[in-house]
Amino acid sequence: MKRKKKSIRRVGLSLSKREFGQMMAALIHQFGEPSQPEYRAKDFSLVGATGKVLNLENAYQEYLLIPHQRRPKLIKAWIRTWFRDEQQVPESFAEARSNLLPDIRRRGTHECDLLEKQGGGKRAITRRVFAGHFALGVAYDWPESKLLVTDHRLSTWEVDLDDAIEVAVDNLRAISQEGFDEAAPGLWVSSWNDSYAPARILLPDVIERCSVRGSHVAMAPHANLLIVTGSEDVEGLERMASLAEESLAGPRPLSGIPLLAVGDGWTPFELPGTHPLAHRYQILRHQTLAGDYPRQGQLLDEGHARRGEDLVAAGVLSGPGGATIACWTEGVATLLPETMYLAFQSPDPGQADVTLHCLGAWDRVREVAGNLMEPQGLYPERHLIRSFPRPEQIEAIRGSGEAVLLELEREMRN
Repeated sequence: MKRKKKSIRRVGLSLSKREFGQMMAALIHQFGEPSQPEYRAKDFSLVGATGKVLNLENAYQEYLLIPHQRRPKLIKAWIRTWFRDEQQVPESFAEARSNLLPDIRRRGTHECDLLEKQGGGKRAITRRVFAGHFALGVAYDWPESKLLVTDHRLSTWEVDLDDAIEVAVDNLRAISQEGFDEAAPGLWVSSWNDSYAPARILLPDVIERCSVRGSHVAMAPHANLLIVTGSEDVEGLERMASLAEESLAGPRPLSGIPLLAVGDGWTPFELPGTHPLAHRYQILRHQTLAGDYPRQGQLLDEGHARRGEDLVAAGVLSGPGGATIACWTEGVATLLPETMYLAFQSPDPGQADVTLHCLGAWDRVREVAGNLMEPQGLYPERHLIRSFPRPEQIEAIRGSGEAVLLELEREMRN
């Protein structure tokens, strides 16, 4: 009897998240998974009978953006990742080493994974903090997908993370001989399209081939994009910001936080307040951090509920020009995210409305009411607040955010 060939029909109109998740679950079952994975709307994921998890957000965002005729190929690639698991990784380090490559993620993603692990819902992926805002680990690479190396796998191989990273970096160097492309004078962009572009920051010999004015500055806004320019090149920094803004607005963004080469290492790069691009880079930084606050907040709130704690992890709102805003609400014990502005509000007695007192710039709020804010040692950081500023403190804060508040009110009227 001739076996029926499995196929993915052309997907026309865009599906809702639920429809997309249910379609993916059905296709995974059709392609060989014994039982259909469970669709979980809460965190937009599929969960298999053995606990295997496939997060769908990145796949869905790519699906929405690409032309209809390319969707079946994309969906099939994501389905293949489901069937790649630890059992297919070699049992010995000697067999696996040639397929290891370094993997760089946002530190916020890594820290959220650790929070989820504390709640009993995440496998242990071994990583170390890199350059303050990133997390460095190792992946076992296949042509169409990659599997992040876990604590258990390193233990089985009897190697530590540093040894695995050293091997992975050597492998990366071997496939990075062609170097960067000069997109404009003093602006260099990665030429590789293999999802390991950000990891090339670990290759100082490759970075140094990029001729720049000042010290090397690098940014990795996407898994397939690493940008390099010079710390003293205003035009290069402006073009870098434009490329980052475009990438961060698309699917699977990585980071808009630039790094500065210092010796053989990297450190976060911050422009002085007087620099013409300072505000633009500040927005990129805060938008990057804002990408991790929702998941972090959800995990923190779940932990508070388990422990019976009356504490709220505040969300992040989008303000004029890409500014980020969080709400400091009177009478509510809150974990405040670090945003560009804070809105101070009080609930109206007996009503669902609130009274907005003012909007204040973060630095000014810290200057006036920092004694009421207790950092928690999280990443991205949050500050515990249990008290509300006094009227004279609100007045001292007011002017620092008045222009943004007026613009926000104007947008709401329109």
